[in-house]
Amino acid sequence: KIKFVRNPYTRAVSSYLHVMDNLEKYKNIYKNAFSDMSFFNFLKKIKDIKKPNGHWQKQSRRIEKQNINFFDKIIKIEEIEKEIEEVNKIYNTSFIYNRNSSHHTKKSDNIDFVGNIKYSIIKNNIPDYIYFYNNKIKNMVDIIYGDDIKIYKYKFSDLIKYMCN
Repeated sequence: KIKFVRNPYTRAVSSYLHVMDNLEKYKNIYKNAFSDMSFFNFLKKIKDIKKPNGHWQKQSRRIEKQNINFFDKIIKIEEIEKEIEEVNKIYNTSFIYNRNSSHHTKKSDNIDFVGNIKYSIIKNNIPDYIYFYNNKIKNMVDIIYGDDIKIYKYKFSDLIKYMCN
C-alpha cells in the first residue's frame, strides 16, 4: 500500500488559492462561509468546518495513528521523482512522473508578506508560498494539520527547502 502526501504548509496555501479561484462554487457548498478573504481568514474558517473538503481535510487517517506502518510506503510529493525511482526498483514497476500541470499558479517575484491581504488584491501577483506565512499563521496550520505534520514528519523548514524546486 502506497500513499502520496503533500507538505501541509504548501497544501494549505494551495487550498486557499483553489477556493478563492472557485469562490462561487464554495459559497454555494458552504452557505456563504467563504468570500474574498485573506489566507489567515481562510484558515480560521476551515479550522471550524465539520465536514471539510478533500482539498483541505487532513491527509492522515485514524488507522495511521493506530498503526504507523499501515502503509508500505509514504511518498512525499515534494520528493516524488526520487521516490518514484525507488518504488520502481522495489516493486519492479515502471511508473513515470510527469511534472507538467496546467493548474499550478504562476508565482511572482513579490517578497512581501501577503497572509493578511484579501485574495482580490494579490490574485494577479501570487508570491511563493512562504510569503503567506508569519508565526501566527504557521501556528494555525500547525494546529489544523498537526497530525499530518507529526505522522509524515514535516517541518516548516521543508517549505523553504522545496520552495525553489
